[in-house]
Amino acid sequence: MRIMLALAAFVAISTGLADAGQIPLALRLALANFDSARSYHMSFASPDTKIEIDIVKPDRLRSSINGNVETISIGNTMYIHGPTGWLKTAGADAADANFQDLTKELSIAKMSDPSVTIVDKGMTTFAGRPCHRYAVAKSGEPPSTVDVGIDNEIYRIAGGGADADKGAIFSKFNAPIRISAPI
Repeated sequence: MRIMLALAAFVAISTGLADAGQIPLALRLALANFDSARSYHMSFASPDTKIEIDIVKPDRLRSSINGNVETISIGNTMYIHGPTGWLKTAGADAADANFQDLTKELSIAKMSDPSVTIVDKGMTTFAGRPCHRYAVAKSGEPPSTVDVGIDNEIYRIAGGGADADKGAIFSKFNAPIRISAPI
């Protein structure tokens, strides 16, 4: 749950800077790439929870929690896998709501709050890949860490505090991820 809160904190903090020119170029490019990605994978982990999410735009999402609960959203149809198999339900455009909210929050257009600061922490590595690390903080809140790969993709977003070494991990940008109705 803390990992989800860290991502939510970054999303809230990402309502950013008054002038997009104040955003470091690598972070600006990463935000643009994230917004234009056709598909990607997100994962979160804590001692008792592992969440895997695949997103394919414009309206497909597959999630798995601890390998036990699986959901697939396609447009306004959601499929939930439980002990008796797959259940089909109709409802709000769940996939669109989930990733569109994140995409909108991680956009340059949302970076308009002058109380947000971005500090360049220099180069580091994450998962064996060279990354540029940024601390992003809204006044009075602990900073979140954003790791941007040398290919200008966001690879990790983590909140401050005890779980600062964890966070939301992003991968498989524009990969041919297939999400289809299970029934």
